[in-house]
Amino acid sequence: MATRRAAGAGVRGSTKKTTSTKRTTPRKSAPRTPRGPTLANLSAQLTLLTEKVDALRRIMETRATREASPVLAATIDEAAFDNALLTILAELDRRGRHAGLVPIAAVRDAFVRRGWTRHTFDERLLQAERDFVVDLKTANDPSRLAAPELAIEQQGRGHLQYVVLR
Repeated sequence: MATRRAAGAGVRGSTKKTTSTKRTTPRKSAPRTPRGPTLANLSAQLTLLTEKVDALRRIMETRATREASPVLAATIDEAAFDNALLTILAELDRRGRHAGLVPIAAVRDAFVRRGWTRHTFDERLLQAERDFVVDLKTANDPSRLAAPELAIEQQGRGHLQYVVLR
């Protein structure tokens, strides 16, 4: 026996129209915030950036005047430099367990903290090698160095990377 279905009952996509209720009051929306940056935000950011640039400018001027005046390097004679170098090398080797091969960058950092410039230190270190106080060793493969710019690059020898006591 066939059963009859009522028209539109249980069938998907029924075409029966329903009545909708219209809103009589308009929707209340949240207050709109302006899109993008505001003039106040831009002004605050500009002020902050100006302060940072001024601080960086003061740092650069301080470094430039420090490097321009070789007062410290002139006051320390070669014997005092050699003694300081040997002391710093021994301390860095002991603390870092470098087995005698102390990285030049670590030694340079210790002298820079004492007020030396990189150029002055590098020149004095090369002179200490010529005076047979220390030996400077090259890196076997400079392309594998983490920071090759910290080595002393010397024509014909390559990247001098380590200091060794004699």
